[in-house]
Amino acid sequence: MIKPWKKLSHEEIDRNPWWTHFMDRFQTNEGREGDYHYMTNNNAVAVIAQLGDDQFVMLREYRFVFDRVSLSCVMGGIEPGETAEASARREIVEEIGYEAGDMIRLGQHASAPAFSSEVVDIFLARNLREVGKPDDGGLEETEVVVMTAEQIEDAIASGEIWDGQVVTPWHVARRYLAKERGRE
Repeated sequence: MIKPWKKLSHEEIDRNPWWTHFMDRFQTNEGREGDYHYMTNNNAVAVIAQLGDDQFVMLREYRFVFDRVSLSCVMGGIEPGETAEASARREIVEEIGYEAGDMIRLGQHASAPAFSSEVVDIFLARNLREVGKPDDGGLEETEVVVMTAEQIEDAIASGEIWDGQVVTPWHVARRYLAKERGRE
């Protein structure tokens, strides 16, 4: 049976507006010691925005760390004092220019449990009304793309969608939609 490791010490290494980097000294059950680096933040949301029965609003955006364009769903960090649903509602306006009549919480996932405590709440946004994207001062370059479920599946298979933070919410939403339609 796997048992928890013993924490010997806890140290903050760095802090910025988005996350805090920690290093904990640990000891395994076999007596081995080591350092474990990880980060914490305010958690995040991922939103699958359903425009019609088989139409979903996605976006293309540039991912600086990878120097690559990503086909993505709406995602963003939860602001201090903000609920996950309020964050999801804010993010769909900011990123794709729609308001949601209905915001259905589908679950959550840990984005990178080996080195981050971040938990991502997954939502399905429905009854969308286009309101236009607010001016963000040019900090994010995005392109709104309307896709069918089959096109999203094809984009995952081809590697056009390559971000696990998109694949997981899409999988959760797809299962929800299939159960709703009595197909699963």
